[in-house]
Amino acid sequence: MRLLTALHLSFLTIFSPCFITPLPVVATLSNRTIDDKLGDSVTGEVPQFDAGSRSNQWSTNTEGCSPSDGCGTIDGVDGGQVFKGTWHSVMLEAGDPQPQNVTVIFSGIAVYVFNLLLLETTTNLTFTIDNGDFTGQYLQEAHPDGGERYQYNVPVFSQTHLSNSPHTLIIRAETPSTDTTTSCLFDYVVYTFDDEQDPTSSPGLSTSATNTASPTSSSGNGPTSSITKSSNLPSESSSTSSLGPSSSALPNSPSNIP
Repeated sequence: MRLLTALHLSFLTIFSPCFITPLPVVATLSNRTIDDKLGDSVTGEVPQFDAGSRSNQWSTNTEGCSPSDGCGTIDGVDGGQVFKGTWHSVMLEAGDPQPQNVTVIFSGIAVYVFNLLLLETTTNLTFTIDNGDFTGQYLQEAHPDGGERYQYNVPVFSQTHLSNSPHTLIIRAETPSTDTTTSCLFDYVVYTFDDEQDPTSSPGLSTSATNTASPTSSSGNGPTSSITKSSNLPSESSSTSSLGPSSSALPNSPSNIP
């Protein structure tokens, strides 16, 4: 009888709901790209370019494309250093009161924006997320004294710790003063998607993931805001974790991201 009682108590201890440890939620993190022309590598969502009251302010560019082909007047770009070989450009003359916007829609917990810089002009960008208050700014003063003309894969904005939900990012290019010519050469966006899953509702869920390198940032000489730091960019395009995304520096090349 004592043996049966002991076994009965052991059974209750093991299988009682009070003693069952809940399984953790598995977060599968993956970096996805949004190209200026080809759009989101997964959803196909394409950035929207708003010229305000003016028409044809934004130009789609590829290496060797001329204004007669509908491209911008900016030349000399090395297309091999541009993500997917395309970029959008706009030039704002000194004193131009009309800002030019790029709207990017994504679902994820972090976002990173990469541009080319035309160093002979000023780059003045502001960023807002979900129509909120001012989120960040990137300002690169002009360097018209020669030397290199372009910088590539420059991280101009990053924001982490977003809610795991859809977001709208607005990038605004505008002149900072009445005597400054401003350019914006938008290349691509990387965002971290959190495919959060409950293992109790997904039998046979694999905990492995394929690691693919994420884009390299140019070291550059331009200043960055407090949230435009390449050290905050993710190190892998895919990982499985119950903690959160990596915050180490970017490795390798953007050509490895789909």
